[in-house]
Amino acid sequence: MNTIQAHSYTDAPVVSAEQKYPVLVFAPGYGAFPMDYTSLIEDVASHGYIVAGIVPTYFSLYTVFSDGRVVGQHQNWRDIPGAPRPPFSVSSEDLEWGPTYRLWTGDMRFTLNQLEKLNADAKSPLKGRFDFDRVGVFGHSFGLSVAAQLAKDDARVRAAILLDGNLMGDVARNPNVPKPLLQIRSDSSKGTQLAPGEMGRNPVMSALLRSGRPAYAVTIRETTHSFATDTGLMPWAMASMRDPNRARTHAVMRAYIKAFFDQHLLGKTSSLLNGPSPDYPEVTFEKAFEKQ
Repeated sequence: MNTIQAHSYTDAPVVSAEQKYPVLVFAPGYGAFPMDYTSLIEDVASHGYIVAGIVPTYFSLYTVFSDGRVVGQHQNWRDIPGAPRPPFSVSSEDLEWGPTYRLWTGDMRFTLNQLEKLNADAKSPLKGRFDFDRVGVFGHSFGLSVAAQLAKDDARVRAAILLDGNLMGDVARNPNVPKPLLQIRSDSSKGTQLAPGEMGRNPVMSALLRSGRPAYAVTIRETTHSFATDTGLMPWAMASMRDPNRARTHAVMRAYIKAFFDQHLLGKTSSLLNGPSPDYPEVTFEKAFEKQ
């Protein structure tokens, strides 16, 4: 355990290199927390981004609100406030995921709203340091759809990264997000997601990427669905969650995440988004659609 080290600090001073910093909001996978993605989030933040990860209400053992209220974890989606009641008049997909999905997207939007308040708070060390003209979102697994939905609904979001998951809810019924999109996927999900060069394999994901302006698809070989988390690096991880080259996989992901947000939020052109790179031979890259 002594070999596991983080690079985060409580109450760290704000770097003065820039007047303002771009803002990213992250949605974890179902049952996961932002801390499960520490290595990715720390790296993004180290390149000059303010990153906020959500822990959705009712999905941790306890949630403590600023007014002192404490709510516990719901083990069944039907226990979530706002869940549909009989007689049901929604699709089977919404019946299963609807309350959860709406809760997470609402928490993502709430997070952006709170960051705007923090940006205006005279007592905050981050007052005036958020750049809300450069906002991005990214999410993994269940969080992929949540991030896509927020990118669709919220004009503040300019770009989105979608990490190995499927679409559901409104963004699946109407997959139209005309903003820069990057899908990064494991090669264990070929049957359910868009395969580079096979645009029709998943019509919904394909339609979403067709709406992107522009959109990219990246597949990393020899990876599993949990590739974005730190779980596979832990000594207690199950064998099924361990990719053979997890450290290398994270290096690849960090490179493409930085390249995408740098290009589409900061205006720094990256050659990684132009085509296959000899530096990352394990990546299958497709520039899905050019900007129109």
